[in-house]
Formats: sequence, C-alpha cells, structure tokens
Amino acid sequence: MSDLGNGLTRVDPMDDIARQLLREGIRDGPTARRLSRAKTLLSRTLTVKDQKRTTFHGFGMIVKDILKNFPILSLPALYVPDTPGSSAPASRRYQVQWVSSDPEFIKGIGPQLIQVRIASKADGYAGVANAIPTWATLSGSLHGYAQAGIGIVYKPRHALSRVTFVPEAQIRYQWIIDTDQITPTPRMRNWGWLQLFAQRLNPVSGLWESYSQRNIEVWRGSAGNWGGPSPVFVHESHGSIQAYPGSDPGLQVIASSADTLLFWFVVETYVESDRGPTCMNKLEASVPLMWVWDESLT
Repeated sequence: MSDLGNGLTRVDPMDDIARQLLREGIRDGPTARRLSRAKTLLSRTLTVKDQKRTTFHGFGMIVKDILKNFPILSLPALYVPDTPGSSAPASRRYQVQWVSSDPEFIKGIGPQLIQVRIASKADGYAGVANAIPTWATLSGSLHGYAQAGIGIVYKPRHALSRVTFVPEAQIRYQWIIDTDQITPTPRMRNWGWLQLFAQRLNPVSGLWESYSQRNIEVWRGSAGNWGGPSPVFVHESHGSIQAYPGSDPGLQVIASSADTLLFWFVVETYVESDRGPTCMNKLEASVPLMWVWDESLT
C-alpha cells in the first residue's frame, strides 16, 4: 500500500492529463508524433517506481524464514516478486509477465486507442492506462482493452487437489467520462476489473491452454443513450486505493499432481466512445505476495 500511496504525490492527476491531451489533439502534426506525445503524457498517471525495492527484499526474507522453520507441506505455497538479489527460492518467485498487444490502427485515423501497459515480475507490478484519442473523428465506435499481468507456475501436491489461487494486491485506479466538450452527447463506456486466470499445460502439444478464470469488477461507468434516458452532459471522475482480496475467495480449480498450472493476476480496462473526447482510465496494482492453497481430495 505504501508504494501506491507514495505514488499519489509523484504522479499527475488524470484530470490534468486529460486537459493536456485535449490541447495536444488540437495541435497540428503527424499522427506518430502526436501519439508518442500522448503516450508520454498518459504514462505520467501511473505510479513511478523510484524506490530501492526494500519492501520486496523484505518479503523474500520472510519466505526464507518460513521455509526454514516449518514443513513446506503444512503451509500454503507463498510466492514473491522475482527481485534481483532476493533471498526467496527461485521456485517461490513470480515467473511470467505479459501485456496486451498495441491497439489496432485505422487507415486515415491512426490508433483506436492511446495506451500504456506495464507488467514487471521483478517489481510485482501491473498497470495500464487507456484512453480514446482526442483527435479521433471516426463515425462509429472506438473501443478496446488494455491488459497487463504477472503470474506463477504451480504443480499440485496431491493425486487430486483443490487448488486455490489468491494474490495479495494493493490497487489504485481512476476513470473519467466527460461529454462537455462535444455536441451531440457521445456514448461512452468505461470499465475496469481484475482477472484471475488459470492455464494448464497440454502435455502433448506443450502449449498452455485456458482452464478457468474469474473477473472481479472494480468500476463500471457509462454515458449517452445506450438504451435508456441519461443526462445530456456528463462529467464523472472517480478513483480510489483498495486492497485485494478482502473477502474475495480467489480462483479455485481441480487438478492432479500430473498437471502443471499457470496462474495469472491481470489488470484490465475497457474504453468505448462513438466520438471523443474524453474517455480514459488507469488501473494499477502492487502485488507483494501470491498464495496457493492445495487441499487433497483423495
């Protein structure tokens, strides 16, 4: 929580970035240059990692002490970031990181979205910022997802196991819908959620296959006429810092000792508008721990 809390004083408010993006969109200039400038502005909404990661080294020491003093089978498996120099065993560190691909380009328009996507298994950090380009004038809907995730590989302990995956995360988010600058009022959607995702290794093909997933909604906002009455003009800007899991049960799967599982913690946002501006968001998480409970069913 301290990483994200300290980040509040180091990043620019999203409202300010939205106003800057609007000014940038009005200026003349090649699309590539405007896109680069817009992504630089948007990245300033995310927490900057400028500390020495002592928190993560501390968690590594905790793991070492637990494994030294208790039988490993009597406790849930505990995973920490893959921080260089950590004393945590390699088998108990985060092993994968992933971000979604760049947004699609539309001929004559440029990118459908402006996005920043960061995932670091070394920092235990996943963050995205997602926005409709302010210079977009496409007739029709601009929309898309931004995703970033980190994960672990796990092999069940028993012939038949009930495996429960529960990350410990501190989440920071903000989202904006603003229809004041344009008439008629555009239709907009702005959503954000966490995703717990499990894949299973196919022993024949050697490929990871989807096995199970859960989405935990963080916010859902909309404006314009999506099938019901709504205000002519809308300006909403909401944000918060929260902790996960709270009372959430995590992700549960049934697997055997012959399986190899890949568990992901993913932050994901969605924006949609039939014209711009302003529809944008950010969602980021600091994940210092991931737990895996393994209960025998035989």
